[in-house]
Amino acid sequence: MTLTLRNNFTDRSTAKKPLPVIERVFIFLIVLTSSMFVLQIKGKYFSLLLQVLFSAYMLCKKKRIILPKYWLVIFIFAELFLSAVSAFLSGMPDSYKKSAIVLAVMQIPVFITLVYIRELVKENYDVFGVVIRALKAMTLIQIAWLFLQAVCYTVFKFDLNAFVFVKTLHLVENATFIRSYVFYPSGLTWHSAVLAPVLVMGYMLFDHPLIRAAILGAALICGNSTALIGVLIVAVIVFFANLFRMKNRIRRNRLAILAALALLLFAGLFATGLGQKVLDVSASLASRFFGAEKDASTSAHLGYYSDYWKVFSEGDPLKILFGYGYGCSGYPITLMYGRYTTLSSWAVESDVVNILLSRGIVGFLAYYGFLALLFVRGVRKDVRYGVLLFVWFIQGFGYNIQFEYLFFIELLMYLALCQNEDFFRNVKTGRNWLRLKWSGSAS
Repeated sequence: MTLTLRNNFTDRSTAKKPLPVIERVFIFLIVLTSSMFVLQIKGKYFSLLLQVLFSAYMLCKKKRIILPKYWLVIFIFAELFLSAVSAFLSGMPDSYKKSAIVLAVMQIPVFITLVYIRELVKENYDVFGVVIRALKAMTLIQIAWLFLQAVCYTVFKFDLNAFVFVKTLHLVENATFIRSYVFYPSGLTWHSAVLAPVLVMGYMLFDHPLIRAAILGAALICGNSTALIGVLIVAVIVFFANLFRMKNRIRRNRLAILAALALLLFAGLFATGLGQKVLDVSASLASRFFGAEKDASTSAHLGYYSDYWKVFSEGDPLKILFGYGYGCSGYPITLMYGRYTTLSSWAVESDVVNILLSRGIVGFLAYYGFLALLFVRGVRKDVRYGVLLFVWFIQGFGYNIQFEYLFFIELLMYLALCQNEDFFRNVKTGRNWLRLKWSGSAS
């Protein structure tokens, strides 16, 4: 099904030049590997190392860096160093101070990469076509690997990630997601929450029913309710958006077909005994969020909001304003409850509270102000901006999903708007249509 709405947006993407080979390979691999957290060299993500190399290559080639007048974006990056100074001047352990400084410095290649990608866009190169292809490839690889993990462990009791990335390649110390002594497939990461925004984005990138079914299946078996809730929300939005665009007769026919398929599905599930498992999963999710006895993970995530008010009322004004440092939002929680005392640093698992604590109120307002600006400007051009940002916000309310790779994608979406382009354009036809069909995108 396809949602099609006319758009007054003037898309300049109809006559794009192909990127030079080196730039094309760099950008494709940076985006492709961005969510693959098990790919590291000495604790540094492949994607970050590629950004460093890309920045160095472009600096040698261009012999200049032209800063864009994206003042809010520049401030978001600069504020990381203000929070690092706030951490350095505090009485926090040295490991936290080091993390705040090092993680801030590690964002410099991200910003420089954005600057040079902007130059390539301004030179009329097909940057976003490459980005979309990389995002689609990343989604498919993550889903395929997740199912391969599930088969290996279910059938053979073989931990694929541990064998490949820990014991063989020695890239990371842990590549497996185990909660309450239960194994869950997590793709090319060590925690399936990393895939939560990827699966939501993938559902928007593809309209093929088999791929969307695979995305839903991945969300069901990955053991992360944030991923499942996000995919369910975007699936419902896409379904009803398509439904309401249909003529009444076609809509009635589709609803009748859907009802018949639903009845057959339920009958098949209960005939094979799988229905009870589906009910068990649904009951488990409901109890985690609405039951009187939430599990420890859910209780901790929701408890961070009340914990923040304690930190706000009792904390150092400097840290309240500028934060405890990037990646160090867990420090005040450790002080209150003695959690994770053996870790050198850690971040709380809720975007809202994590950003409030790590970046402070100043950084929080800048960060979410940027996302709000992206939402308002984006939804006027293409509803997919609004859908993705809305679902990602819902996911981030109860978990920490604003990973570096997701913020980089959001920056690319913002760059497209600033350069009067549609991030979600149809590259083949160049038509200004708002579509939820992606078969022609970025070909």
